Amino acid sequence: MDWTLRRSERIKYLESYLSGSNDSDPEERSNITSYLSYLKEREKQSGRYCRLVNKVTATRTPLVRLLMDPKHLRGYGLSVNLNGSVTKLMLDTGASGIVVNSRLAERAGITKITEMKVAGVGDKGAKNAFVGTADSIRIGELEFQNCPVRVVESRSVAGEDGLVGADIFEDFLVEVNFPGEELRLSELPKPPGQADRPLSLKNEEDDLDNDESATSTDNSGKIEASKKAPQAASSGPQDRYLAPEMRSYAQVFRFGHQLLVPTKVGDAPVKLFLLDTWLLQIQFHRRRLGK
Repeated sequence: MDWTLRRSERIKYLESYLSGSNDSDPEERSNITSYLSYLKEREKQSGRYCRLVNKVTATRTPLVRLLMDPKHLRGYGLSVNLNGSVTKLMLDTGASGIVVNSRLAERAGITKITEMKVAGVGDKGAKNAFVGTADSIRIGELEFQNCPVRVVESRSVAGEDGLVGADIFEDFLVEVNFPGEELRLSELPKPPGQADRPLSLKNEEDDLDNDESATSTDNSGKIEASKKAPQAASSGPQDRYLAPEMRSYAQVFRFGHQLLVPTKVGDAPVKLFLLDTWLLQIQFHRRRLGK
């Protein structure tokens, strides 16, 4: 699958793929069919894209302790306002997108678009789920509208109301401060000559939807989509850009939503280690307790 394709192009590609001969197994074919159904439904919602709707491009928000019991930390989460329903979702770089349980989805009025399976949540294999749309998502001072959310049809997601994958903040510089228990988001430095792009919450379902619209600002400060405005710069493959103020940062490699860090252990050759905030925050909490 070419993830640089826009939604309309993906639909044509997947229709052609499913109609011809291929080596997909039944499970993969089912997943592709569900994704195609989702894309078609989103295509009907012309002019509606997941996007930032206020002028704020940076924010700080507390990391919330999520406890297994009064003495043991499960992880750190974020306070998220989902369609006016406030909840705490675990922050996890090992997850992708926003995933919530069915109880929260019902309370927040998440509208169902298409059914799917979600793997990697919990330890019992793929779970029944659906992709829905949240009219509003608020994290700190940032508000996003019309964004996809995956809903697992169970009472919990890894023991919580849901997960927030750090990959949704692709448009931002993400600073996770465990000692200060704070998440900071700020706009990434732009490469020289690159035009402004509307900021959004990134996700696997709608990767390039925002490229099909541009934005304008009304008198109230809200940012509105404009179908006829010039297209923003593509979010497809681009040359690497390292801003001067980021030259001291450690290098990481990104594969999908996974972050891999070049790591050397003893005299062994350098290997790539998975960076997972869930494990990091547990280890940090144990050191704080002297364990």
